[in-house]
Parts: sequence; C-alpha cells; structure tokens
Amino acid sequence: MGHIDNIKGIMDETDIIILPSYYRDGVPKCLIEGLSLGKPIITTDTPGCREVVKKYINGILIKPRSHEALAEAMT
Repeated sequence: MGHIDNIKGIMDETDIIILPSYYRDGVPKCLIEGLSLGKPIITTDTPGCREVVKKYINGILIKPRSHEALAEAMT
C-alpha cells in the first residue's frame, strides 16, 4: 500500500484489527489507533500487545507464532 496519509479512512473500512506479531514491539500504534476507533483487536500475548487488550471485551490474545490460534480467534 505504501505511505498512507489517511489511516482513519482505511480503518473505517475494516471490522477488526489483527496484529499477529511475535516481536517485542512496545505498544503498537496500529492497536491504539484501532481501539480509538472502536475496533476489536486480535493480537498476540506478548509484551506491548497484551497491555491494550481486555480479554473478550475489546479483543482476543492469541499464542505467538500459532496460525491455529489465529484461525480459531477469527472464527
């Protein structure tokens, strides 16, 4: 997609934000932006990512590096 000036416009078109990262990212900006727009999130149970999720209230935490956990969370 390249550089995007209007991330809100892109996020308005989505139903959910998914970030299956296994890096120690700190708190990813995309999760904060998604939550500020009221989007539920699916992300990994890793430092930084887990701090923004209230389990089953605003999102789901999954096991890092598990495509099975990611698929299950999306169903």
